[in-house]
Amino acid sequence: MLKIIMGVIAVISGVVGFVYHTAAPIHSLILLASGLYLLKLGNDERERDKINNRLGIITEKNMPEISFQEKNIDTDRQEYLLERYDKARNDFLALQDAKTKTRDKALHNQLEKMEKIAGRLLTYLSTNPEKIPVAQKFIDYYQDRALMLVNRYFDLANTGLQTSEVNERREKVVRAIFLMDEAYEAEFHKVLAADFLDIDAEIDVIESNMKNAGITDNKNYNLPNDTNTINVTPPDIKGSTSQRMAEMKRLAGYKSEDVPILYNRSDVLTTKIIQSILAIVLGSFGAHKFYTGKTFQGVIYCLLFWTMIPGFIGVFEGIRYLVMPMDDYYEEYYLLRNKH
Repeated sequence: MLKIIMGVIAVISGVVGFVYHTAAPIHSLILLASGLYLLKLGNDERERDKINNRLGIITEKNMPEISFQEKNIDTDRQEYLLERYDKARNDFLALQDAKTKTRDKALHNQLEKMEKIAGRLLTYLSTNPEKIPVAQKFIDYYQDRALMLVNRYFDLANTGLQTSEVNERREKVVRAIFLMDEAYEAEFHKVLAADFLDIDAEIDVIESNMKNAGITDNKNYNLPNDTNTINVTPPDIKGSTSQRMAEMKRLAGYKSEDVPILYNRSDVLTTKIIQSILAIVLGSFGAHKFYTGKTFQGVIYCLLFWTMIPGFIGVFEGIRYLVMPMDDYYEEYYLLRNKH
């Protein structure tokens, strides 16, 4: 919001400078360009926050706060649980920051995979703080060790050395990090184990009461084969731990970066080309912004078309759309346009 406010002030100042000649033309142009840039940054940040909230992605802004409402936990115990949760949250944010800094695509994807699991676990712990002690191994060991390994990786990378010893240690560190998502999931499962027992007990009571009432289960259930369905009775899967975990994820409909995004590539490509052409040819009037549903930005472009700044920005944006990988364009622009 601060970027948007500052951008509006800069744009207004630039326009006033041009109209009333209160500043040199070059200064007014700089103010207009700075204002448009700030408005774009602020709007992009707002859109990212919306997408993160919709997808359940945890960031520093929407990090869930721990809640003790309707929990019979004494004050001393609450302080202890808060301390443990704060450690988990700080390590989570540190790993998230490391993910944005790494230039290794594979490591970035692995850290993102771990981030999603840890984010769901932290969300669960924030509403079920009494389960925090059960997650002690995740908090004090796995996530703590993951952060240590990532820091070691950066230390080795920052040396700039390409010797066999340094490269061998970096590979070892990466291999260890690539096992962490399985450890994260195992710890999450352990935290949920008590809930599984409660659910089983409740279902047993319900079935017993139904049986006593003469209600029997004689229906044949065929669960739909979609990503929200899991096998009630997992098969006996053979192979290594990694192979078994991968197969279980597949059977459970687990989505990860290893699974390609499914969409109509021709439709996305058409949208990509149209938006690029609109940005390059009619960027001065914000046509590409209106096309993607960003009406506010489009209006700003229209109001300032006479400065020629939106036209230059549009050309750069159009080129960026053209060279952007299809998957990135789909997630960043195509979904947003179809949402509107």
